[in-house]
Amino acid sequence: MTNTVFWTRVNHAISASGVPVPSARAYFYENGTTTQVTVYGDTGLATPLSQPVIADSDGVFTAVYVAGATPLRVLMTDSSGNALPGYPLDDIVPLASDVSGAAAIPFNPTDDLPFTTVQSAIEGAAALSTDQTALNARALTPWTTGGSSNAYTITPSPAITAYAAGQVFTVMPDRDSTGAATIDVNGLGTRNIYQTSSGGTPGALIAGDIRAYRAFTIYYDGTQFIRLLDQAAGASGSTANGYFERRANGWMTCQHTATFVYSTATAIYYQWTFPLAFVEAPHVWATLPAASGAYTGILAVDIGTFRQTATTTVCDGYFYRVAGGAAFEAGDSVTGVKLTAEGRFY
Repeated sequence: MTNTVFWTRVNHAISASGVPVPSARAYFYENGTTTQVTVYGDTGLATPLSQPVIADSDGVFTAVYVAGATPLRVLMTDSSGNALPGYPLDDIVPLASDVSGAAAIPFNPTDDLPFTTVQSAIEGAAALSTDQTALNARALTPWTTGGSSNAYTITPSPAITAYAAGQVFTVMPDRDSTGAATIDVNGLGTRNIYQTSSGGTPGALIAGDIRAYRAFTIYYDGTQFIRLLDQAAGASGSTANGYFERRANGWMTCQHTATFVYSTATAIYYQWTFPLAFVEAPHVWATLPAASGAYTGILAVDIGTFRQTATTTVCDGYFYRVAGGAAFEAGDSVTGVKLTAEGRFY
C-alpha cells in the first residue's frame, strides 16, 4: 500500500500575512527528529524526490508519497530558508492513497485521544464515553459496606485496579462507627476516611460519625478518602472533660460540670479542656448552681460577672466578685457550675 502525505492545514505554503509563498521549500523527517525520510513523486515509489521539495510560483506543492503511514515531521520554509509560521510540524500522518473512509483520514493525537486516524479516534471517543458512563454509575451507586468494626470495605463495579486521586464513591454503611475509620476499595488496601475542617486540614472521624444506612460520598485525595462535609452524620459522646454533640451542619455543643476555686481576692477560676477541639474559639458561658451547699466560703450574692478566654481546645473561665462583695480567700470554691461551649468543629 502506498501513501500520500496529508497536509493538516493546506497543501501549499502560506505566509504569516496569509499570502502564498512562491518557491517555498518542504523537508520531510522522522517524527520529532531531524532525520530525513525518503519521499517519492509517484504512487509506485519509483521516483524519489530531492529535498527540499520546491513549490511552484503559487506556493503549491506536487503530490508527495511515502512508503508507510508512520507520522512525519514537516518543515516548510520560504525560498531563503526561513521557517514558515507553525513549522516544523510533527505528527503529520500520511493518508493512504488507495483507501477511502475515516480510517484513511489522519487525526492529530491528543492526550485523551492518542490516535492517528479519524476512525480510530471515533472508536476511542466512543470507548471513553462508555467508560465515563461506567465511572459515573460507579461513583453514584451506593456500595454497601463489608468488613468489621471500623474497618469498612466496598466492592464497586467496574472494579478499580489502583487508587488514583479524584476517585469518588458513594458508601452505604452497614453499621455505626465507634472511632477512627478506614475503608478498603476492591481489596486494594486500607485508607483512612477523613473529613476536612473549615481550615482545610483533614482529620480522623470519631465514634458515631458514620451511621448505619446513612449514605455518604467520599473522594480520594491521593493519600486518604475525604468525606463530603455536608453529609456528616453527626455524633455525640463524652470524655473526662464533658459531653459533646456534633451535628451534620458542622456545629458542636460541649457541656461540663466544674468546680471553680480561689484564684485571687476578686476571682474564682476553672480551666476547661474541651472534650473535642473546635476549629475556632467557641462561645462559652457558665451557670451557677442554685443549691446553697455548692458554695464553700462564698455567698452566691458575692459572685458577679463571668468572663472567659477560649482557644479551640481550652477555656480559662473566671467568676469575679461583685463590687463591694466580700473578698475571696484561699479554700473558697463553688461546685456544680454548668459550662457550655458552642462553635464549629469543621
